[in-house]
Amino acid sequence: MELQYINGLAVVGAAVCSFVIGSIWYSKIMFGTPWMMLAGLNEQQIKATNFGKLFGFSFIFQLILASFLSIALSTDAIVTTTGFYTGLIAGLMIFCGIAVAYLFAQKKWTLIFIDGGYQVLALIVMGVIIGFFR
Repeated sequence: MELQYINGLAVVGAAVCSFVIGSIWYSKIMFGTPWMMLAGLNEQQIKATNFGKLFGFSFIFQLILASFLSIALSTDAIVTTTGFYTGLIAGLMIFCGIAVAYLFAQKKWTLIFIDGGYQVLALIVMGVIIGFFR
């Protein structure tokens, strides 16, 4: 690990991109409606959400994920494709963690693939951004 290869702006950019991907992924044009149903939420609950708190904490956690991914990619031999594969591996690890937790919570496979799929895609994009701009 060589910390001089960590680009703070790339970390923030990766977190922002992941946040944007999530806003599209969970919108009604993609998986928002089935996700709400499978998560047991309704429109009134969504409207009553404290979005400042929700988005604020979500962005902090995206920054943490991007930071950890940047640390994993902090060597001089990293290129964009390495970022892709590192993001893919990290995303699949999180996907597996989600799957285990949701299986014990008796959640449907569709919800596992919606939430896990988002994590895989988001971490791939983070890895590519961090790998490219390191």
